[in-house]
Amino acid sequence: MNQLKSNIKYALSQLIFTILVSFLLYLVGFFPNLIEKYYSSGIYPLISTLLRFFDQQLHFSLGDCFYLLLGIIILKKIIVFSVTLYQTSDKSTHFFMGFIHLLKSILRFYIAFMLLWGLNYSRIGASRQFKVAPLPYSTEELCSLSQELIQEMNYCKSKLIQEQYNDSAIAQIYTIAIQAYHKTKELYPFLQYTHPAVKSSLYTLLAPYIGFTGYFNPFTGEAQVRKDLPHIMLPYITCHEIAHQLGYADESEASFIAWIVAEKSNNTYLRYSALIDLYRFTRMELFLRNTYPDGPEKLSPAVKENLVYIHNFIKKESFKQSETISNAYDMYLRMNGLEKGIESYNDIVAWVINWRKAKGLIR
Repeated sequence: MNQLKSNIKYALSQLIFTILVSFLLYLVGFFPNLIEKYYSSGIYPLISTLLRFFDQQLHFSLGDCFYLLLGIIILKKIIVFSVTLYQTSDKSTHFFMGFIHLLKSILRFYIAFMLLWGLNYSRIGASRQFKVAPLPYSTEELCSLSQELIQEMNYCKSKLIQEQYNDSAIAQIYTIAIQAYHKTKELYPFLQYTHPAVKSSLYTLLAPYIGFTGYFNPFTGEAQVRKDLPHIMLPYITCHEIAHQLGYADESEASFIAWIVAEKSNNTYLRYSALIDLYRFTRMELFLRNTYPDGPEKLSPAVKENLVYIHNFIKKESFKQSETISNAYDMYLRMNGLEKGIESYNDIVAWVINWRKAKGLIR
């Protein structure tokens, strides 16, 4: 009996400690300037570089293996707990201890997540570094951007056709994105990307049901990309995931960083990939505003073919996606300070419009 009381007391003291640490990390999130200076621009680059240095030595996704192992461990603990609960006579005490251990494990997972990457959700980031913010924009500015994108897509596609450029292999696409970051750092040193760790997801077969195109593993520092997507989508998606590796946690902010990298790159394939992605979001925003300006008819047949192919691919996938998983991810984003949840992806349009206005590129 005394041993049981001692175990309960020890478990509670551990729980209280993890609660205090978790609460402290939560409070730190209210000081974005401190996070930007000491974590995102100080501690985190060292953490991420070290993780990628280790990941780079492996030819498989350590993060995906970690998730699989974690799932097996959780399943095993559930089975062991259920069997023990059934066999024990003191079910209330066993259940209470199980609840304490569960809460303690969740909080430790949260602490590790925040220290390894999660604090970046509270950083200032791109808005300070590029002196621009995703401010509201007018429908006229949105229409103007749409027209500009059409011209640029037509130009890039015609250039690719002239060069007889075929879709690149997955490994080459990753190299294109990595090289683009190397070039961009010359202008923006804070985008320096060393020890690249971009890998194809081991869960690509599950992607149609989960609904991801790529993801970042904060516990291993790896960027994973879904390899069965239309290849023209992959260069920009890869740049997006690399932005997460560099500490840009906000989805729209990571997309903006990827856009900057594509814009500064001299690789037409990457540039075209970014234009395609942004144009799709622009058309979506126009639809939501019930605005249908002239323009789509100006798209070249080759660009239309790419857009139709991507549209049909995504439409086919939408029937397989789990609404529960989608809602869970939406909740995850909102819990980390993104009030729009999944809709925050659309903010890339606001980032680019304000960026182009600052440069005088939108008429």
